[in-house]
Amino acid sequence: LLTAQEWSDVVDINLTGVFNALRAAVPHMRRRRRGRIVAISSMMGRSANAGAPAYVASKWGVIGLCKAAALELAGFGVNVNVVAPGNVSTDMIHNDALYRLMRPDLENPSREDVAGPMATLHAQPVPWIEPEDVTAAVVFLASDAARYITGSVVDVDAGASARFTA
Repeated sequence: LLTAQEWSDVVDINLTGVFNALRAAVPHMRRRRRGRIVAISSMMGRSANAGAPAYVASKWGVIGLCKAAALELAGFGVNVNVVAPGNVSTDMIHNDALYRLMRPDLENPSREDVAGPMATLHAQPVPWIEPEDVTAAVVFLASDAARYITGSVVDVDAGASARFTA
């Protein structure tokens, strides 16, 4: 189980950080009667996994916070949306601990060793999503092309969420 400090650290970064960003940005956007807010959650903010309770709770919280903010700010021309990435090709995925979790049969699994098992997590046959794919979703939601999209969560997860969300 986590310590109280470990819990606080994760929640402070992932959820309170988004709250603080909203507090800083929203007054200016309300005054201008226009704005776009895009927060980052996670696939684990839509479907819990064991072993990361603070991360899961904080990422679910980001979605709830942003949905509530979308309702409160819609009348001011401010859109609030969330991107929920899946397994993005970053250090959070590419590390020895996760590699060992994915391939416990190997003493020192490599990136290549985990690519196959990682790909089985997605509907599309890719082991991970590139950061640029997440960026593309954020840019779209921040654009005028998304002017009538608010309170939504866009999953960028190679189809993994097709298995567990409505």
